[in-house]
Amino acid sequence: MRVRIPGAQIAKIPVLSSGSGTVPKDAAVEVTVEFKLRLPEAKAVAVAGTFNNWDPERTPLKQEESGWNAAMVLPRGQYEYKFVVDGRWVADPGAKESVPNPFGGFNSVLSV
Repeated sequence: MRVRIPGAQIAKIPVLSSGSGTVPKDAAVEVTVEFKLRLPEAKAVAVAGTFNNWDPERTPLKQEESGWNAAMVLPRGQYEYKFVVDGRWVADPGAKESVPNPFGGFNSVLSV
């Protein structure tokens, strides 16, 4: 099952087993999140957030016909993030939620 949210797409990934035993196939412990941004004039785009220690170089997006894209597997939870577009920190224009950050701006919020 896929659930779409603005700025990112989330897909459940079935987990077949864990270190302590078998987990039911339909129990989604982790999800694949696809970050997408349509900004054809950008030269470089990355995503930084609480999931990668706010490192603007750790998760670059790749430019494709449909725009800039990156995918990662995340445990269920809530994450704050921003896109880094040509060195500028930019909130996700399609995010449904945001929270104030300590720098006077807003971070986008992703719940998986």
